[in-house]
Amino acid sequence: MERAAHSAPLEPPLANLPLYRFGALRVFAAVLLIMLGARAAEHWLQPGPAGAIGLGLAAGGLLIGVLHLLLGRRLWALVRANQQVAAGELAAAVLPVARIGDEIDLIVAWRNYMLRRVIAVSEENARLYARTDAALHQRLRELEILYGVTRALVAVPDLDGILHLILERLAKAAGARRGAMLLLTPDAGRFEMRTAFRLPHEDWAVLEAHLSQTMLQRDDASGAVTVSCDPLVLDGAGALPTRLCFPLQTVGRTIGAVYLERAADDAFDQERMQLLSALADDAALAIERARLAEAAARVEAYRQADALKSEFLANVSHDLKTPLTFIYGMAELLAVRPSTEQQRAAHLREIIAQAERMIAMLDELLDAARLEGEKVSLQIEALDVGRLLAEVAALFADRAPKHRLIAEAAPTLPPVLGDQRRLTQVLENLVSNAIRYSPDGGTVTLRAWCDQDRVVIAVEDQGIGIPAEELPRIFERFYRVRSREPAGIPGTGLGLAIVDQLVRAHGGTVEVRSQVGRGSVFQVRLPAGRPADSRLRRRS
Repeated sequence: MERAAHSAPLEPPLANLPLYRFGALRVFAAVLLIMLGARAAEHWLQPGPAGAIGLGLAAGGLLIGVLHLLLGRRLWALVRANQQVAAGELAAAVLPVARIGDEIDLIVAWRNYMLRRVIAVSEENARLYARTDAALHQRLRELEILYGVTRALVAVPDLDGILHLILERLAKAAGARRGAMLLLTPDAGRFEMRTAFRLPHEDWAVLEAHLSQTMLQRDDASGAVTVSCDPLVLDGAGALPTRLCFPLQTVGRTIGAVYLERAADDAFDQERMQLLSALADDAALAIERARLAEAAARVEAYRQADALKSEFLANVSHDLKTPLTFIYGMAELLAVRPSTEQQRAAHLREIIAQAERMIAMLDELLDAARLEGEKVSLQIEALDVGRLLAEVAALFADRAPKHRLIAEAAPTLPPVLGDQRRLTQVLENLVSNAIRYSPDGGTVTLRAWCDQDRVVIAVEDQGIGIPAEELPRIFERFYRVRSREPAGIPGTGLGLAIVDQLVRAHGGTVEVRSQVGRGSVFQVRLPAGRPADSRLRRRS
């Protein structure tokens, strides 16, 4: 009701009177005055004063009637035009000027001027509204795509996965049939392909070379490289392209480019190009954040590795100094104090044991260095796993009198193709680790069985166990379990890292299960009866 009241035409106060409500009555009144004036002129058109007065009255009535008719029509046209303005019909409400030069003409002229100004402002507002509405719709679309990318990026841990996800979303927004994501090399010397969307691999090098040539400009004198900041049209056919390359920029610095390609009969329109240009900027920010996160992770990894190396040097220095001090003391004792043959033999056995301990530690250090440089050679042969378990158990039975060692192997166990010395080293490291982390003694069990096409070797102890939060790191170089580690347990922190690398060199895997206070189980899975897939160099 309120809206209807506001939209009703406005009317002047006198419009309620009958003569103003009905235009026919106004015309009738004017005509009546004219007729009365004419009759008065006939009646009083006589000589003398009476005739002159009558003629004057007749002329006055006639003039008033004509003026009433003319002015009424003009004023009523003005009222109707104002009603059209109130109804919103601005263009139709502009009145022609009668050019009589009276006050009504002046009112109409000024009214028309103001009305045209209002019409111009209204049209400009309509155009501005249309542009704003289109811009808001485009930005809303950009934000929807960016929001979808941002939500998806949370689940992507690495930069390559982020690049692939961003390229997929950009290609979908562009309606592209092919695409590629390229990043600038650290020296900004060329573009390097990182991921592609339905782009044949044989086209990668061509695209890399083309973009490096067209988007990078080199100064021969200074050697500086300038990167183009504008979208690059690659097909050059027609006003609307089908192949585009958008630079990826952050803070005025180009970090890469995204290539998109549509079908030959389906070019990019201007609106889609603007959308892609804006999305490319947002994608560049996401890529830069991912690169910074990777860099921060690398710095943290380097920091942790440096801390582990420092701890490793301290541990190794202590562990090497302890047997060396013992050997020096025993040798000095033999040199200055008389002893029986039996005492000398006992002292020499202790010296030999401590020397073997030092040799084992030095061998671990050398093996770690060789494995890091991938200089280990494997002598491949068919191995009886049951015999290997029995030999290792017998070896440690004399070294660990507080522990009971058991070796069990399935009778139908197939052979394993591998290096006997290296697989023996794997078992010795696992058994040595089990004994060291079972300081109160107990049983160490070596088992082997077949699981489909794999031979599984398990080393189980009844030691202190490994906390769950430390399990993911125990195969790292220099890492030693800290949470519940008793003081005085020797070791370099390299044994399990060497086990992991040697097992992978034989095409296998190593896993661990542990429970604090109950012990640990290490399982090695090796391919049964076929050559191993090794990353290391082999010599037969």
